[in-house]
Amino acid sequence: MKNLDKLLAVVILLSTSAVYADEEKGDNTARNKGHEEKSAVNAQDAGESKSDIQLARDIRKKLVEDSTLSSYAKNAKVIVKKGHVTLKGPVRSNDEVTSLVNKAKECAGETNVASELEVVAK
Repeated sequence: MKNLDKLLAVVILLSTSAVYADEEKGDNTARNKGHEEKSAVNAQDAGESKSDIQLARDIRKKLVEDSTLSSYAKNAKVIVKKGHVTLKGPVRSNDEVTSLVNKAKECAGETNVASELEVVAK
């Protein structure tokens, strides 16, 4: 159980990492206020099964390794519960939305990905 707690802590840390130090200033606090609705899927809703944790890790790794993505896209929320993935947060373009969704589908399957990504201007 102790190892599972450590693994979960690492996953949470990776999925909530700070925006990379580049040209963007990534404070999304105001944007995230709408995600407090009871019906909204949020990070605390993520599954704690080994398979959900591994799936989130696999998707996060694909995002972080893609040098074409903005810091916003690399820091999108990846919420996995019972094998279903929800992507949330701001990205810089429709191409980034497509890229994130495709990466998640590669890991989770074509019908297991929902996008709540939002394109925001620079």
